[in-house]
Amino acid sequence: MNCAEMREILPAYARDAERSLEARRHLSRCEDCRAELRRYETMLGGLSEMRAQTAGEVPAGLLASLVEIPNRETTIDVMKAHLARNRKVYAGAAAALVGVAGAAVGAVALRSRGRGKSRWAIA
Repeated sequence: MNCAEMREILPAYARDAERSLEARRHLSRCEDCRAELRRYETMLGGLSEMRAQTAGEVPAGLLASLVEIPNRETTIDVMKAHLARNRKVYAGAAAALVGVAGAAVGAVALRSRGRGKSRWAIA
């Protein structure tokens, strides 16, 4: 077994009690893999200690905040509601802009006609 193969099985080797003879032989000869195994074992020990600890008291207001999360409006919901409330205002503004744009096109067409540039004239 080489180091690459050993490092692939090290997490399972550290976690499980099953120890293959080939893996034990490699570890007996390779200081780098033994050091890596010690790191895994230390990490697993720390994780097992974490499972035994409890969080203690829940901070005040946390439960109410967690329950409220699904009811909060997203930015899209806020925008949709705003547009629904102000639909007439936006429609009026859009109509006014179309009217201004139409007047500008008409002015350009009339000005072009006066200079003999018939390609811009509106028939």
